[in-house]
Amino acid sequence: MSKKCLVLGVFALATLSNLVGALATEPWENENCKHLRPFGPSHTKPNNDYGAECRKYPQSTADFQTSQHRVVVFCDATMPGCPVISNPLNSLISSIGYTGVQRPPCESFAIAYICPEECYTPRQKLLFNGSYQSLEDAYASDAATVTTLSDGATSIAMGTGEQPVEEFTSKGFDGDVFTLMTDGGQRVEVTGNHPMVKHDGSVVQAGNLAVGDNLLMSTGEIASVAGISTRHYSGPVWNINPTSKKKQENILVTTGGLLTGSLKFQNQWKEDAGRLLRADSFDVSGL
Repeated sequence: MSKKCLVLGVFALATLSNLVGALATEPWENENCKHLRPFGPSHTKPNNDYGAECRKYPQSTADFQTSQHRVVVFCDATMPGCPVISNPLNSLISSIGYTGVQRPPCESFAIAYICPEECYTPRQKLLFNGSYQSLEDAYASDAATVTTLSDGATSIAMGTGEQPVEEFTSKGFDGDVFTLMTDGGQRVEVTGNHPMVKHDGSVVQAGNLAVGDNLLMSTGEIASVAGISTRHYSGPVWNINPTSKKKQENILVTTGGLLTGSLKFQNQWKEDAGRLLRADSFDVSGL
């Protein structure tokens, strides 16, 4: 069995005006973002802001990308083919010759794509073929499948099965993580933009949950959020993509049977909220 590639999802930009709306259909299929792994999100805001300062897009777009935990990646427009600048524009050393705090002049770079941040801390576990494992351990053991809801499952008609793993993803993170504790004793630790499934089938960011909110479990039962805490965390965070492009088959099972979304929910389907869903399917408008 060959090991899945440890990669980061990529959003390819069609044009400047379509920075947010016209993203590549399957951004997780390539490895272009993995060079950002050592830098982490501390570079995200100044990098995105510099693109706005250079009028590559409005400041409102920079603010939105930063709020969604995405970093815009640029390329060197002065070179044939516009090779990607492998470090964020605000990093101390750039691979194309800019050193110290010097940034490339605005006219010398262009937009290449957008990279998302990841979600799970290394100790958080998901269900893999009957066994709860951290994503780090599942990657190390070359897990071939991950447990998801079945195609056609709804918030009132549950069912699970195994889906082939397309990729594991990992990236450096430096910021707050949220610990959700339920009245049933479940505990989940994720970044604030991670998708969690509420009792009515709506998918919302973990950072938008409140004590008293009800979460859906793989059995169809309900677990109420009894406590929420945050802590500062600096280190790798992980995510995973099943190969399936069906929404139910991208709802994963985490500790104690709570339901959570894959990387596709965090990124691509956030843009599609309310547009691609059936009435009885999982609603991602809360993302």
